[in-house]
Amino acid sequence: MTIRKLQDMIGKWGIETFPQQTAESIIAHLVEEVMELDRNPTSEEELADCMILLLNLAYYNKVNLVKAILDKHKINVQREWGERQENGVVHHIPPKIQQKIREEEFKWEGLGK
Repeated sequence: MTIRKLQDMIGKWGIETFPQQTAESIIAHLVEEVMELDRNPTSEEELADCMILLLNLAYYNKVNLVKAILDKHKINVQREWGERQENGVVHHIPPKIQQKIREEEFKWEGLGK
């Protein structure tokens, strides 16, 4: 099964099963499930709950999640990434900061001549 078909299957089920759902209610549920996943990061069931809610939200918002993921991955591959933080997270360096870093490096290179 493709991710797109899975998104459609879960999204249709979500609309039929929870007709009063909103994007906000799906996100609130997702936050709860992510907190459960944080307590048990190896739980396949919690991972699945998070993915089900993401797919449901994408369907609800009429987002082609596969296309969105591929488009975003292209952006991430081109980004520069910072240092690992204490919690293990690594953020991308925003373009304006990248430019400032390059300008500072250029200034320092000029001093060595």
